[in-house]
Amino acid sequence: RAEWKERRRGMRILDIGLTDPVAAALSLAGLPGLCVLESAMRDPALGRFSSVAADPFGVFTVVGGTAFWNGVALEGDPLEALGARLALYPQGTVPGPGPFQGGAAGYLGYELGRALESLPEPAVPEPAIPDMRLGFYDVVVSFDHVTGRTAIVSTGWPEQDPEARAARAEARAADFAARLARPGAAPEGPGAATLAWTSNFTRADYETAVARVVEYIRAGDIFQANLAQRFAARLPADF
Repeated sequence: RAEWKERRRGMRILDIGLTDPVAAALSLAGLPGLCVLESAMRDPALGRFSSVAADPFGVFTVVGGTAFWNGVALEGDPLEALGARLALYPQGTVPGPGPFQGGAAGYLGYELGRALESLPEPAVPEPAIPDMRLGFYDVVVSFDHVTGRTAIVSTGWPEQDPEARAARAEARAADFAARLARPGAAPEGPGAATLAWTSNFTRADYETAVARVVEYIRAGDIFQANLAQRFAARLPADF
């Protein structure tokens, strides 16, 4: 059962009878950009809310110091480009349905540091993974594990005209409610796979790097270092 609770500020908030974020994720798994922010702790202060989002209206990425919006390159500094894009979709929060009520969600990679300061290029080329990838979500399913309330929050973005935004918000909320009413199938496949993991360090190279870091610390050049290694494996074709 779904029930409209809010129709204001172009936003639509629709209460639904669903309490399991995993079930919601399975129902929305066919949509692109599935994002699950689950509070497994179920703590009233630290893990009260979970959020599930999917089908972002836009994707902001940074690759090699260049920002892209839906695959189209943007001019200028990547972080300034991100700020300008976020400014197009301002919204406050309404009381009740959790802190994440739509917006950007994704990841910021270590290599994004090159957009903040001048750093030498790595000796070994990095994999072709975006330094930043953010989906811009206009619909979020918010779970309150304290009250048991679950609500679809639909913002209507990227529409800018108030009437068009309100119409999109209502249509998108109704679409998500219909999808969530249909149970999703559990993922198929072999499950856990035995993988051949490799590191970008040999053991000898890693020990040499650790010794070099220790010498830097003793010399007073640095006080700590994050010496990381990357593990990679190829997934089976049927995984």
